[in-house]
Amino acid sequence: MSYVAMVAIPLAIWVATHPVTGTAAVAATAGLLAVGRRTYRLARCFSECGGFALDVGGTARITVARAPTDDPC
Repeated sequence: MSYVAMVAIPLAIWVATHPVTGTAAVAATAGLLAVGRRTYRLARCFSECGGFALDVGGTARITVARAPTDDPC
C-alpha cells in the first residue's frame, strides 16, 4: 500500500497543478488499459478456440478464424 501512495501523491499533485493535461493523461491511461484488456481476451480466445466473432451494430457479424493447415495446396 505504501508503494501505491508513493506514486499516487506526486501524481495527484501534478494533476492538481495541470488539470487539463492531468485529466487527459488519466483518461488516456484508463482507455489504454481497457483496450489492452479487451485485446488480451481476444488474443487468448483466438489462441484457445481458433477464432472469434464480433457483432457489429446487431446487423452484421465479423468472424475471424484460423485457416486450416491440413490443406494440400
